[in-house]
Amino acid sequence: MPGLFLGRGLSARYGIVIGVALTSSLFGLLHIDPSLVIPITIMGAYLHFVYLASRSIWVSILLHTLNNGIAVLASLMGVEGPLAADPHGLTGVLYFVSFSLVLFASIALWTSRARIIPIQGSEEEGKSSTIWKPEYPGISAPPTDSGARLGYEKVSPVALVGTLASFAILVYLLFS
Repeated sequence: MPGLFLGRGLSARYGIVIGVALTSSLFGLLHIDPSLVIPITIMGAYLHFVYLASRSIWVSILLHTLNNGIAVLASLMGVEGPLAADPHGLTGVLYFVSFSLVLFASIALWTSRARIIPIQGSEEEGKSSTIWKPEYPGISAPPTDSGARLGYEKVSPVALVGTLASFAILVYLLFS
């Protein structure tokens, strides 16, 4: 996950959009295989989105590990052949449900993302009420003496139900 560390510096220098694009492109190029550069670049952008929304590198590391682990297991079990052969004509449905799962999970993650909120009663008398802001755009957490903390919003119920339903349908389709 060196891309996320690099992404923090690139985002500080060039802004979030260009920083994430550069970081994701480098992430894709580091995987060497030319046929996988574009999909891995897209995955790198998504992992950076998860990083920005969760403010935790561990969530992105977990997703990256799960992706690689599932790919290795599928390869060892020979699952690639049956999915490529499409014996039940479900490829389109699987792609649609998979896309729905990623979409709903992303919305749920974004609506419940970490935000900087002021701590109640932390202002000293005579000081103006200003909330701490990071020195550059990114994922900086407020210092303990800043009068602010990270807080998480409630997840969107619609996005959560969509995520769970998409996941359940996907598991059903894959194992039926």
